Amino acid sequence: MIWFGLLRGMKLNKLSLIKVMTGPDGYTGFFFKAAWNIVADDFVDAVKFFFISSKLLGAFNATTVTLIPNCANPSHIKEYRPISCCSLVYKCISKILVRRKEHGFSRSICSVDFSL
Repeated sequence: MIWFGLLRGMKLNKLSLIKVMTGPDGYTGFFFKAAWNIVADDFVDAVKFFFISSKLLGAFNATTVTLIPNCANPSHIKEYRPISCCSLVYKCISKILVRRKEHGFSRSICSVDFSL
């Protein structure tokens, strides 16, 4: 699965945090992995719907910003870092769009002739 590759190379404590972090819809990435044989068709249909209609359903567009402490007992705002929790459908669509843009940029940059 495309999104599961994001977890490679993470430290164990961050991986443990991801197991309990949910998006605004209340589901973790591990839920989707475990239930993939049940939810796969609906998930793929939701992603395809976006690329066909250029519309993102409101339920997938919700994002929660959360502050995560950088130390054991934070006492100042600078000891937190913000993370955004969005739905897995949104993350998947974002990754596809970024990869399409990266591919387009690399072709246009490589085709420029800088000789005088």
